[in-house]
Amino acid sequence: MIRGPLAVDLRWDMGGAERTVLRAGQPGTYDSCGQCLNHAELDGAKVIGFVHDETACKYQVGQTHKSISIATSDDYGLTWSSLGQIITGSDAPAASKNTGEGDCTVIKGQDQYFYAYCFRPRDGALIVARAPASDPGPRRWRKFFQGQWDQPGLGGQATRLMGGSGVSAAGWTITGQEVLTGWVRGGLGLFLSRDHTTLTPLAEPILAVDPGDWKRPAPSELIFYPVILDAKTGANQLSNSWMLVYAYLQPNQGGDEKYLIFRDVTVSMSNAPVSPQVGVLLARWYDVALHDHCQRRPPFQATGALTSLKPSPDTL
Repeated sequence: MIRGPLAVDLRWDMGGAERTVLRAGQPGTYDSCGQCLNHAELDGAKVIGFVHDETACKYQVGQTHKSISIATSDDYGLTWSSLGQIITGSDAPAASKNTGEGDCTVIKGQDQYFYAYCFRPRDGALIVARAPASDPGPRRWRKFFQGQWDQPGLGGQATRLMGGSGVSAAGWTITGQEVLTGWVRGGLGLFLSRDHTTLTPLAEPILAVDPGDWKRPAPSELIFYPVILDAKTGANQLSNSWMLVYAYLQPNQGGDEKYLIFRDVTVSMSNAPVSPQVGVLLARWYDVALHDHCQRRPPFQATGALTSLKPSPDTL
């Protein structure tokens, strides 16, 4: 049984000076368009980072080529040393297309392997590769293909597990399962796996969401980059207290006005199946300017900036 709050409003400014720790590589390199740190694992005093890289990009026409590299840091992420690529696709860059393999989410399994669940744009697939946690460097990764972990991480073939957009993964330490997010009919779904490759969806989405439009501004809201983290540690090794975290754009607002949303999720075990408990966000807001309350339930047409509203003490 999974329960979450009906409303959460967290609008914190992190503040502080920005510090760039990863930069785009030289022209012609696999990271010439930029690098993103997708996941980090603390290994003693060293941090292992899994880095999303892009090259051959022309974003105005939807073109980029993705891959994953690995890096280490001895100062808790302030500086990084790249060890090289670990996962690449079998295709080459192509005009006006997304190619390669990337956008990976990495978890450490109880069998002491790192598992990387990655997006393959050419067919919209989720794929998986693994490497020993004791040695996850280049050429140690193997992709899952036709029932075997025998394809090289660099350029090998991989079986399509499901649609790959919006997927993140976490390990559920209580049950030994993996928990993955993914888009399903009606919203954001949850998938469970015991063998790292067979993904079983819950019967209902955990978050009811209407289709969003990436071309902003748009009349729809947009939820993207969802992840599940442990509420106590912030890591992707889960107890029964989770956080569902995602980026959010309000209706009629542009891509420069993002919110980072945290939603508590409490999980309990039942001896018998229970009916789905999928709720829709319903909140009461107080308009400071008008000294009045309003109630909203998505999807909604924004009539003013959310920043002019504060959550009422009697938020439902």
